[in-house]
Parts: sequence; structure tokens; C-alpha cells
Amino acid sequence: LLYVWSCFLCVQHVEVCFAQNEGVDSGLQSLEILQDKKGHVMTELIETEKTYVHELYSIIQGYKKEMTNPEMKHLVPHSLYGKADILFGNMEALYQFHNDVFLQDLQNCRSTPELVGTCFVQRKETFHKLYSAYCMNKPKSEALRLQCASDNAFFKECQRKLNHKLPLDAYLLKPVQRITKYQLLLKDLLKYSEGSGEQYELQEAVNTMLDVLKHVNDSMHQVSITGFHGSLADYGKLLLQGMFNVWMEKKKKERMRELRFKPSQRYIFLYEHLVLFTKKYGRDDNPSYAFKNALKTSQIGLTENFKGSRGDKRKFELWLHGRTQVFIIQAPSTECKDLWVKNIKQVLLQQFELLKDESKRQHYEKYEQLNGVKPQSPSSRVRHTISGMSWESRRVADNNNHSRSECQRASRVLGRRATFPALRSYGANGELSDHEDGWSTDDLSQSEDEDDDGDIFVNTEVNTEVGGSYVALGDYEAVDVGEASLVEGQPVQVLRVGCAGWWYVRCLGGGGREGWVPAAYLGPNGRVHHTARSSPSVSSQDSGTGGLHHAISRISMASNLSSTSLDGGM
Repeated sequence: LLYVWSCFLCVQHVEVCFAQNEGVDSGLQSLEILQDKKGHVMTELIETEKTYVHELYSIIQGYKKEMTNPEMKHLVPHSLYGKADILFGNMEALYQFHNDVFLQDLQNCRSTPELVGTCFVQRKETFHKLYSAYCMNKPKSEALRLQCASDNAFFKECQRKLNHKLPLDAYLLKPVQRITKYQLLLKDLLKYSEGSGEQYELQEAVNTMLDVLKHVNDSMHQVSITGFHGSLADYGKLLLQGMFNVWMEKKKKERMRELRFKPSQRYIFLYEHLVLFTKKYGRDDNPSYAFKNALKTSQIGLTENFKGSRGDKRKFELWLHGRTQVFIIQAPSTECKDLWVKNIKQVLLQQFELLKDESKRQHYEKYEQLNGVKPQSPSSRVRHTISGMSWESRRVADNNNHSRSECQRASRVLGRRATFPALRSYGANGELSDHEDGWSTDDLSQSEDEDDDGDIFVNTEVNTEVGGSYVALGDYEAVDVGEASLVEGQPVQVLRVGCAGWWYVRCLGGGGREGWVPAAYLGPNGRVHHTARSSPSVSSQDSGTGGLHHAISRISMASNLSSTSLDGGM
């Protein structure tokens, strides 16, 4: 019996050891599988980057350079003369960055995927700058291309010489598609790196590229602002944007106040150095904005909370020196209001620090010139010369005393104004127009025919036969909601023509699915059989686009900027 029991224990021990070894082997196999998948994603990232660089180079050499080729000059449409920079934007700068810098970064990480996240984080500002510029120019490029017509002799000859199966407009969309693809590949790398020490760097890279997409997407809204003369890029980074109820209160010379009892609906853009009031037109997927008013952030004060009968937790005020003009702004929610107040405070404090540093610099320069006269203390100098932003934060009674004292102290320092010129705000006619119709505070919606201010908008829709039959010139993979995937040679029927190169189609065969597709990927039935195939195929990286390319491609092209300027009085 003792012998049998000993044998039983030995068998149990062997089974436990076997199970443990099996668990170790299984864990190793899982790790190997994850490493394998991670390697595949890295390969796709690098190879599609090479394809992207090659495509940029082919467009620059095969289209842009050919515009100045004497042998091709007779084919160039007259409307294209001297407009290469509009048609192609900053594509050459994109090519130089990706070919000379970023592709090399990625290739250096081929065997060390854990370092690839750093490549994206370190190049964040470059991505911001280059892709914001390209995407903001895209509607102008699209309008010019449509003006020249895609089937003109010059474009056709360039396409033939390059052996491209897709027309120029499909390749002009490549940068938009590429910038949206990065975060998808990074998310795959992050998924296959669970439990490893590289997750933090990859998550930071994902957040970086999502932030780049948001920045680029925010920048796209600026393209459709009409009536503002000047470059919005001069006013710093776009921080926030949103729809608000706005009342305006003016202080008359006779010390009487004029208050608009009905608010206006305004879409407001907050920049580092400017608050821009606009009126929004059109649908959410195709908006346009008419300029109404602008305030430099160096000239405004902030009232955070209201007291008395006007108290509303969703409201805050922006006002000019001496409260000569007050803009009462009602947010759609208290959370939205808190976010805007927080960002405006940060802007005002940052500008205060800049003004303080500038005051110190001027003070010591003057001291050196006087050579021997005892200088006034910097803090004293600041109190008399800094003409920064008046920040008055009127707190409700239940705010804590520390916060109250801090805000009051900031108000005392920031409230002095001695050296800046008189403060003014400017609207479309030099000041905010007061004749517009009011609207209800109960709803932030706006009817299409509300308040005709005479703004002109140019729609860049393509004249296409609705119901016509077309065929896909190349593969297109849908990513965004509402899109449809295409397979080369697949017939489709056009159901609706959208803005600036997007068509709503029904795919014939395969279930008859419907969705939006880029018109550049479609041609008349039979065309696909006569079109030369390009060397680089339309790879999966072409179609990894989020909602960004909709904002660019479906947005209507607004009219040329009017002569209204801030330069004279702001």
C-alpha cells in the first residue's frame, strides 16, 4: 500500500511539472506570436513610408516640374500659369522631410520597434507645421484643379508618362491619407506590445499623432472663414472653437449703455493672440464661417462669473479697457464654459509674463543708456508700464478665499494700462454690426436662411450625371463611417454628388452597399481597361484615413477674403 501511494505521488508530481512546462511553452509561443505580429506592423510602416515618399517624388517630378518644361508648356492650361504652389501646396517640403529625415528614423528602428514611438514624439511640431499648411491649402488646390478640368491635355500626358492608373487628384490626397494612417499603425504596435516596457512610449506616440490630427482638423475650419483679411497663422495656435450665444453691450459717450436683448449665434475661435467671432453657415460636414468680429487677447479682460439677476453658470464676459465694449458669452454647458475660461486665463497669464520680461529688458536697456542713474526696480516698473490684459475674475460668494485673493491680486497687476494705444474691437465694417436678427437662447440651431449678411460662397461641386455608371480605377478601403470600399474594376452607380470630389455611390454586385468614395478613384465604364497601371500599387496605407479627409475634401471653397483688416486698429 505504501508503494502504491508513493507511485501515485510521483505521478502527480510529474503531471504538475508537465503542466508547468506546458504553461511556460505556451507563454513563450504567445510572446513569439506577438513579436511576429509586431514585426509585420513595423514592416508595413516602413514599406508604406517608402511608397509614400516615392509617390510624392513622382508627383513633384512628373507634374510640378513638367509645368516649366518647354516641351510641355503648350499643354499647360492658361489658368495654371504661375500657380504651381497653389496646386501642389508644400508638397516639396513634405517630400524633403519624409525622404531625408522621417524615413531614415523609421528604418533605424526596424530591429528595435520599442524605439519607434520616439520618432513620432520628437517630430510632432514638424508634423503639425507641414500637414496643417498642406491641408489648409487643399481646398484652394482642389478649386484650381477643377477650374483646369481633370481631363485636360497636360494632366493626361503627365499621367501617361508616369504610367499612373489614378489621376492627379487621387495623388494630391495622399498626404491627407498618410497623416491619418500613422495613428492606426501605432495602435496596432501598441496592441501587440501588451505587458512590455515599451507601452508607455507607444501610447505617447499614439497620443501625439491624434493630437496632430486634431490640430490639422482644427486648422481646416480656418480655411472656410470669409471676410477676415490677414493670416490667422500670425495669431498663434488654435486652442478652442465652438458655438455660443453672444450679447454685446456698448458704453456710450453719455455713459448710457446699449445692450442687445436678443443674443446672436456665434462660432468662436480662440487663438493664442486672437478671439475670432464668426457666423456659421451650412451643414456640419460642410461648414463655412463669415467673419463678424475679432479681439486681440492682449486687449481683453475676463469676468468669470456673474452676480445678481444676470447670474448664469454658463456665462462669462470678455471686455475691453474701461468696459467700453462687453461681450457676454453663454456656453452650451458649464463644462464647456469652464474649459474656455481655463484656456483664456492661461493665455492672459502667458502674455502677462511676456510683457513682464519685455518690460525688464527695456528697463535695463534704458539703465545702460543712462549709465550711472540708479534703475527703478523691475517690479515697480512693471506696475507702471505693463499694459497687459485686464483680467477681472468676479467670484461668487462660495469660492474659497485663497482663490479670491489670487485673482484679485492678478487683477490689480494686470488691470493697469499705460502704454498701449486705445482699445478697439473690429467687425466687418470696423465694429460689430448691431442690425442682425436675434435668436432664441433655448436652441443653438440655425436655419439656413437666417440672417442674410450678403456673404458669398463658391461651391466646387463637379458636374456629374447622378445615376450614371462608373468603375473603380483602384482599390479603396473604407475606414470612416459612411464610406464604401472599392475594388479595382468594380462598377458603381452615382446616387449623389457631394462637395469637392466626394460622391455617394451604390456598389453594383456584392450586396449593393452604399457610401461615400473619392471621385478620383472612379472613371466611366470601360476606362479601367484602357488605363496604364502604375508601378507603385495603391496600398493599404492609401485608405487608412479617419474623418480628416472628409473635412478637407467635402468642405466648400469660400469666396476670396474681403478687404476687411485688423491691421489699422488692433
